Amino acid sequence: KEEIDLTAWLVRHHLAMSDTAQKRDLSDPRTVTDFAELVRTPEKLRLLLVLTIADIRAVGEGVWNSWKAQLLRDLFRLTEAAFRGGRAAEAAVQSRLKERAMEGRAAVEAAFPPASSGALQAWLQAMEDAYWLAFDTRAHLWHAQELNARQDEKIFAAALPDPARGVTDVLVRAPDREGLFVAITGALAAEGASVVDARIYTSKAGEAFDVFSVQDLRGHALGADDPHRLNRLLRSIELAAAGDAQTLAREAPPLRKPSAFAIEPFVVVDNSAATDCTVLEVSGRDRTGLLRDLARVLANNQCVVSSAHVESVGERAVDAFYVHGPEGGKIEDLEALARIKKELAEALRAHEPTAPMTPARRLLARAPASAAR
Repeated sequence: KEEIDLTAWLVRHHLAMSDTAQKRDLSDPRTVTDFAELVRTPEKLRLLLVLTIADIRAVGEGVWNSWKAQLLRDLFRLTEAAFRGGRAAEAAVQSRLKERAMEGRAAVEAAFPPASSGALQAWLQAMEDAYWLAFDTRAHLWHAQELNARQDEKIFAAALPDPARGVTDVLVRAPDREGLFVAITGALAAEGASVVDARIYTSKAGEAFDVFSVQDLRGHALGADDPHRLNRLLRSIELAAAGDAQTLAREAPPLRKPSAFAIEPFVVVDNSAATDCTVLEVSGRDRTGLLRDLARVLANNQCVVSSAHVESVGERAVDAFYVHGPEGGKIEDLEALARIKKELAEALRAHEPTAPMTPARRLLARAPASAAR
């Protein structure tokens, strides 16, 4: 009976670990302690990790990658820390998060001598722990190299194609301002870049430091075999970040793969998943420009995006935004939340095609429900 109950629990929660790792902010102790409360035992944690990896790898070639491995590894270790913390689970997680952030910062400091760049040293101190927790050492070193080489540029964009992961990482540094996220995502859409991951940060000095993982419409690392296209993309991003009116006015038509399934969009508002943010989880048909349209809705409703977690699963986009209200903190106004939810759903449904209705689907639609279910 114990094995049956355990197997049933694993099946019931087989998406819990991947959803938490990829759609939630692991730098927020609430994320980890909530997951630890669901799992409850180290044995379930180990088995769920193995099942999650097998499940992702079984989806298809290229779905599993080092980024997802790192996210799951981080969640596993942080949950272990929560178990060891007992009643002080959240404090144990906070301690481990602080320790990991210090390790990330120390690795960059060791790679660059103190006299390398005053701008680099200021950046090391200005970036919050959430940034140091979000990337591995390889990514930290790349960011630092770009910053060290372009220390006099207040606005710049850089790219690093990674064909093994099937994405090109695009780094954007600019003074933070209202509408910046919309401007950058608009430039990406106008150049035909499909965003599969977005991580946005604001330093203590008021600078935006954002990293986007992008693909072309074939699902390959954008610009890996076309440096000219990559340079054009970076130039467009820099102009958009600087507020260039002509670049901001460009609107690319929505592009998507041919429809094979009907995809019903949904929006979930969660005020309990984070310590001081409202989490908005949205899902619908993936298309070029979707992230820009969602960002525009949030900006129009005066939502300040502190973290974005973007993922594509086949034809479906699954995005989560951690947002503050205009005065900071969670959005508690029910009317405002209802309006935001409605407008996000409308953005998801925009340009939605009619999926083909096959004979098999028509027969299924007419079949009576089973009495056993």
